[in-house]
Amino acid sequence: MMEELGTIDLSAYHSAIVRIATLRTGDRPQLIFASVELVTSRRPIPDSTPINRKGIPQVWESSPRGISLAFRRVAMSAGDAVTWYRSLGRAATLPVPRADEERGKYDGCSITVCPLADEPAWPHLSTPLADASLFGSDDDFYPTPFIGAGGQPARVHRRLAEPDDALLALSRDAEACAWLRRRIHFDISRHDELIGGAVLVVPDPDVRRVSSFMTRNAQGKEYLVAEVLPYHTRRLDGLTMMVFEERFGAMNLFKTSEVRDELIIVEATDQLEHTGHALWHENRGLIAQQKALPYIRSINIDFGVINRRVNINTRDTRRNESNITSHTIDEVGHSSKSIVALEEEAPDRMAIAARFYGSSHRRERERAARKQDMQWFADRKSAAHFIRERIGRASQTIMVVDPYADGEDLFNFGHFVRRTDISLRLLTSRLAADDSATLRRNFAASAATFVTRGLAKPEVRIMKVSVVPAAPS
Repeated sequence: MMEELGTIDLSAYHSAIVRIATLRTGDRPQLIFASVELVTSRRPIPDSTPINRKGIPQVWESSPRGISLAFRRVAMSAGDAVTWYRSLGRAATLPVPRADEERGKYDGCSITVCPLADEPAWPHLSTPLADASLFGSDDDFYPTPFIGAGGQPARVHRRLAEPDDALLALSRDAEACAWLRRRIHFDISRHDELIGGAVLVVPDPDVRRVSSFMTRNAQGKEYLVAEVLPYHTRRLDGLTMMVFEERFGAMNLFKTSEVRDELIIVEATDQLEHTGHALWHENRGLIAQQKALPYIRSINIDFGVINRRVNINTRDTRRNESNITSHTIDEVGHSSKSIVALEEEAPDRMAIAARFYGSSHRRERERAARKQDMQWFADRKSAAHFIRERIGRASQTIMVVDPYADGEDLFNFGHFVRRTDISLRLLTSRLAADDSATLRRNFAASAATFVTRGLAKPEVRIMKVSVVPAAPS
């Protein structure tokens, strides 16, 4: 086993922390999630969470739902923890604490584990990224919530599972998720890809901290500075640092340097915009990365003066016996906006930057809307073209929900189906016409045209409304 550790240098870690959560079912507990974090010399030797006299750790039970969960933090030697991590795919057991006084009668007992897949192939490790690319976006594509602040920078190995229905059901139980979140440090309802699996967190044995920042000389000239700090008694051999600057959507500054004991200082060509860095080792690969982030050069201040407080009573529901809740509304009268510049910046430069990033943020919102299939239209013609095009692309079922749709709308849009086996359904309301009789006659006439064409008759449902809102004046 020890000869299969690849680039893991166990001599750099005096112990490990194992966090394990299980679902108590039948004779053997079932693994929900486990993390193994190796502990470097700068951190104290950990201990295990205590167990009661019966040898049972922290437990949460819900009798109505028939759920029973258990959690324990276990302190082990680094070598034993890695061996236990690899055993999960063969003869899985509960971890055994290193200290005799912390052991209980259930430690080392068998547990049930779903089929696991190594990512990457063992014994290789990977460096987690906050987003999909090195210079990337603000989106949280590849989260690693199981890494604490004390474990960074770190590489990881994951054993991804194929969880069964019992484990997946936990992600839909809010109380179970909340109990687990306080112990495994992430919400399984948001990161359900980790359910049933395990992770190995390997902090870098040499690098304690990586940072990059901006500084100026007496004349106001700006410099990009990078710093790599080692652990005590460790060396920074075989490391390379890259720093870069992104300006208005283009890469401007890009420099790599061998890491030594001194600061890495790069002269900027102008005021620095967005800067980032990446650090890698000749054998261990990527150690740490920071995408390009901006510097704060001005602050927008918006403040208002509260003139009075108004109490509003609202009903929780529309029922007459509904509870009434009181709310306090702070009315703001005078308000003021201002911009505080932390340093001098040419007005034309501020206008150019505002225009560039304003346009960039608009495209970002449009891209997010396309991902969610949301559309905004400037005129009716564009909207009608989009709806008809989407209806024509349908392959099975079309569901239209519009409280103001009538028979004419059904004809004008529904006939753009291209497949004769399409099921077309429409949900509307009485708001579409002055009276329900007229509305039904219009729908009947429109539906008949579909039958004449050889299509299935559309299914139309009309919702009743108790009050018809008055037309705006």
